[in-house]
Amino acid sequence: MNKNHILELKSVSISYSPGSYALKNISVSIKPNAITSIIGASGSGKSALLRSINRMHELYPNIRMQGEILLGGKNIMEMNPVEVRRRIGLVFQQPNPFPTMNIYQNVLSGYKLNKIYLSKSEKDRIVEECLRNVSLWDEVKNGLNKNPLSLTVGQQQRLCIARTLALQPEFLLMDEPTSTVDMFCTNRIEELIYRLKNNHTILIVTHNLAQASRISDYALYLEKGELIEYDKSNIIFVAPNDKRTEKYITEQVE
Repeated sequence: MNKNHILELKSVSISYSPGSYALKNISVSIKPNAITSIIGASGSGKSALLRSINRMHELYPNIRMQGEILLGGKNIMEMNPVEVRRRIGLVFQQPNPFPTMNIYQNVLSGYKLNKIYLSKSEKDRIVEECLRNVSLWDEVKNGLNKNPLSLTVGQQQRLCIARTLALQPEFLLMDEPTSTVDMFCTNRIEELIYRLKNNHTILIVTHNLAQASRISDYALYLEKGELIEYDKSNIIFVAPNDKRTEKYITEQVE
């Protein structure tokens, strides 16, 4: 276990307007090289939690954050946001490949945006490696110059994951990554996520409790912006310690 990969939130609160909180005093230490599912009803603060870790909230001037988020013991708010987003990649609910770039260029877009020079051989290696990692290489290797919008939704989502992996982040944040794809693609993405935990720490927001139970090592339950319970998945989904967690899970199963 690499202690430098531990992510800690200390009394983190996110407010969209005075007196209105999306998150309230969240304190939690995320386990490294594990999959943690973030569960809770709509509006409970799941996506807000992901975006705070990636510093995406800074893109909206009305959002305010309090508390600390520590990456390897260092407050991410004191780090260059570009470095934060390189080390903590975010995959959105809706696939968002860049339509003005072809498939090959999409995988390498992070290097271009960060003005990192790569040789042709390095580019080729990274593209193939990342597309193989998401089981997409064999499907697109003969059409790397094609527009990514020509791909299926499931392929686009795997391309976006490959694009995120290209910069070798330590953490992967995934916001409902399978909500827009069919069951076949869902299974492939779940298998991919499970493999990726060998080299990454993964936080995934999902409304699908069966999915959370299948793939996650830990689960974190939010309710109205508050952290109710955080434990191993086999405890959260079988014998939670908090009645509120039990009530939510029971209602979702019924």
